[in-house]
Amino acid sequence: MEARLLWEQEVAGSNPVAPTNTEMEQEKIIAELERSPGEKVIIRHRVYKGKAYLDIRQFFQGDEGQWLPTKKGVSLPWEQKDELLRALESAQDEED
Repeated sequence: MEARLLWEQEVAGSNPVAPTNTEMEQEKIIAELERSPGEKVIIRHRVYKGKAYLDIRQFFQGDEGQWLPTKKGVSLPWEQKDELLRALESAQDEED
């Protein structure tokens, strides 16, 4: 699975990855993981209604080439990102 890091890429409402919800304030893509042609997982930092989230969501490519979110995913409070990182590092250490 190929990961493409996009660390400081700001996305606006006109970006095909960003939902057009007017309540969404800002979004930053952290990484994109290709699952298959036409499917990928996007990890992003989102601020919604004034609260920050780490969003990990599956996207699919629409008929016109735009990337659209699915319901398959999870949004965690941004404050939990360090806990998630520690859990992933622990899983990696166990595998090595």
